[in-house]
Amino acid sequence: MTHLMHSVVSLSITRGGLSLAVSELTTALAKIENVESVDCVSLISSIDKTQPFFQPDQVKVIIPQNPTKDWRSQLETAHRDKPISLIHQHGIWVKSSNTSAAFARSNKIPLIISPHGMLEPWPLQHHAFRKKIAMCLYQKRNLQQAVALQATCESEAEHIRDLGFTQPIAIIPNGVSIPEITSSDFEPNEQRTALFLSRLHPKKGIPMLLEAWSNINPPNWKLIVSGNNQGHHLDELKALTQKLGLSSVVSFPGHFFDKEKSDAFQQADLFVLPSHSENFGIVITEALAYGLPVITTRETPWQILEQKKCGWWVDASADAITTALKEAFQLEQTELHAMGQRGKGLVEEKFLWPKVAKQMLQFYHWVIDEGDKPDYVI
Repeated sequence: MTHLMHSVVSLSITRGGLSLAVSELTTALAKIENVESVDCVSLISSIDKTQPFFQPDQVKVIIPQNPTKDWRSQLETAHRDKPISLIHQHGIWVKSSNTSAAFARSNKIPLIISPHGMLEPWPLQHHAFRKKIAMCLYQKRNLQQAVALQATCESEAEHIRDLGFTQPIAIIPNGVSIPEITSSDFEPNEQRTALFLSRLHPKKGIPMLLEAWSNINPPNWKLIVSGNNQGHHLDELKALTQKLGLSSVVSFPGHFFDKEKSDAFQQADLFVLPSHSENFGIVITEALAYGLPVITTRETPWQILEQKKCGWWVDASADAITTALKEAFQLEQTELHAMGQRGKGLVEEKFLWPKVAKQMLQFYHWVIDEGDKPDYVI
């Protein structure tokens, strides 16, 4: 029987897409029907009980008190209770990921690592000196130790190869669940809304969005910028908003959770993620699932938006975002709605969690010598 152990630094909702993706993936794996070979799906992670956190369903969640000694002792206990067949580490650069890799190494357990975009060019340049030291001390060894890696898109796999890692790489996207929509009736509104929803971090390119918005300043449109503040970036964004004269049309309501998040998606007409770097961008999948057309940059792997006519895929510059916004603002609401419905169809075709989980399980079985090599492993 197979005991799958997943490891991620945190399940906090404020951690964004990584925590959400791991919670949803493990839940989907635990719920796969008619799979007798999987005996247990476990997840080791930290939580902060003072903040909201994701709670995977039907998954054995292990919560250590610290990312080193207690993390390892909890893994040892889980391994004694039910031998671990495979460890899937999500994310890198942190103490807990190093602990999980060391435990897999000392116990000769196959290790899979999903960098989740942390080996992309832009993140590698962010705090570059620290990461070069970490790469020399432990991170390169851990990545080389992995029997296989997982990327969410072809471009992420290419960047991993460019760094010299030669193991097999499975290209498996993140997934999404189709949300419950309060009302399926489309009702045009005079007041229209563009939504940004992600971490408030320099990587996300929000200043470009604000500059682009000021270039147009469209009537009857407002911009909502929602997310968890990273460092002092929110103060910088508010100051820029005031400088550009956008304080009356741009709001920063903080991070949306649960119903607030669902309501924000349902009340929006357009979603914008002007990021400088995304290995996937799970929030784009969420927006599409809610039937929103999307504007994002070529630094994300979402060229399919243009192919399926459900959004814009543009250069990461204020000028390019300005052009995309102008085109969106000129469309009738019925046209934007039709684009969003095509995006929802795309999600249903390619990105639902049950399909993604079955691909991941096939990958696991291949790694532990119980199945054929999947065609998405390169």
